[in-house]
Amino acid sequence: MDRKNRRFLGAVLLLLLILGTAGCIAEDSEVLFSLPGETTLYAKDDKAVSDFVPYIPRGVHSYQFLTFDTLPPHDDIISLPIIFLGEERTAVLEKQPDSIDDGIDSYYGYLEGDADSYIIFVLSERGIRGTVDTKDVSICISSVGSYGKTLNGKPLYYVYDQKKQTTPFEIAFALFLMYVNAVSPSSSTDILISEVLETVDEADVIVLTDEDLKEYPVLLRALKSGTSSIPVYDSGLYVPFGGISGSEYFRIMEKFENRYVSFEGTVYLILNGPVSSGGIGWDNVVSALAKTAGVLVFASAVVLVTVNFFRSVSSAASDSKSMQIQLYIEENPGVGESDIVKGLGYSRGSTVHQLKKLIRDKRVLEKPYHKTVRYYPAESRTREDDVFDAALRREKPAAILSALQKHPMTLSELERETDISRYSLRWHLSRMEENGIILRKEEAGRVFYSLSKEEK
Repeated sequence: MDRKNRRFLGAVLLLLLILGTAGCIAEDSEVLFSLPGETTLYAKDDKAVSDFVPYIPRGVHSYQFLTFDTLPPHDDIISLPIIFLGEERTAVLEKQPDSIDDGIDSYYGYLEGDADSYIIFVLSERGIRGTVDTKDVSICISSVGSYGKTLNGKPLYYVYDQKKQTTPFEIAFALFLMYVNAVSPSSSTDILISEVLETVDEADVIVLTDEDLKEYPVLLRALKSGTSSIPVYDSGLYVPFGGISGSEYFRIMEKFENRYVSFEGTVYLILNGPVSSGGIGWDNVVSALAKTAGVLVFASAVVLVTVNFFRSVSSAASDSKSMQIQLYIEENPGVGESDIVKGLGYSRGSTVHQLKKLIRDKRVLEKPYHKTVRYYPAESRTREDDVFDAALRREKPAAILSALQKHPMTLSELERETDISRYSLRWHLSRMEENGIILRKEEAGRVFYSLSKEEK
């Protein structure tokens, strides 16, 4: 089944799930959450906020738009009067230790009088984000847009209830998804292996050793067989032959992503493939039904309950890390992975995991820069951006672009500036000109090359 039919089937199943799910949020006329001072509630179909509806993440169907007059102070202990589900409550918050004075602070706390409640707030100059979690409901507060959109001069927020009442239809549907995914898992992304045909500086090449063969057997098997991609499986009860698990994927990409590797005299470039939205196709369904009996459904139910339990225990800390990293990137556009690790004090593995989630959810963007990757707040991209970034992944084009950022140059000037041979320069320049990355202009009998995107 092609991708179009897969998406259509997924849309039908999602529609059935929505129709079969009980109401999960209070009436729009009731303010779910507000801070001291004036709170303005906007209806979703209000013309004033209609332009902001596309900024709401996929999967959030019931929500409210709000603006607040004031934000809580960054004190060590905060006793904050709030309106929660239409009632006056008091949030007792404690600031968490933070060695970095970056204007981003995390607060944990609870609702006074409710021992089962839990609150996470992340405060910055741009606004407030977080959750208020009780036994029966969990209200999420987030600013609209990566930089925080404003309405009438005030930051605009959306508030929604992330917990839903479970219906028999939803339980059956979740079991079905577990069943199909467990027996016929779909890959979430790929490791791309591209043979390098041009000459590469030996200093930039990692020669694979016997230790690498033992540590990454699937990668080495792919290189031996000439396979151009390795599928990654984040979920399911098993990993199909030729694929790798999510944990092994992170280890391989941390060491080899955007790097040249040498195997049996041939040089390859290891790249990260596009993230797949997955989907359920009839081929997966038939395969699943053919492979397993009804016993797997009950086993999947046990797995589902267990996974949800542990997720509920760990979600608070994970959400806080994700929000902290997103806010740090928004405050410091263009930071690298090492900058985030150093700035926030998280482990590298945890930081990589959270960055993958943020990129998957389109909350931040990654852009290659020479042999590294930089992270930016979510924003629109064009084909020209993608072509330019692709050039930066390779050493010689990156050196040419870096030189042309200074001023337009002739072929001779580029040869002196980049130390690249004239023949190789002509080859790279002709291809970058075809892709619209650079411009070629003749003046007084001399040919000058310049960037076509001055902002770069």
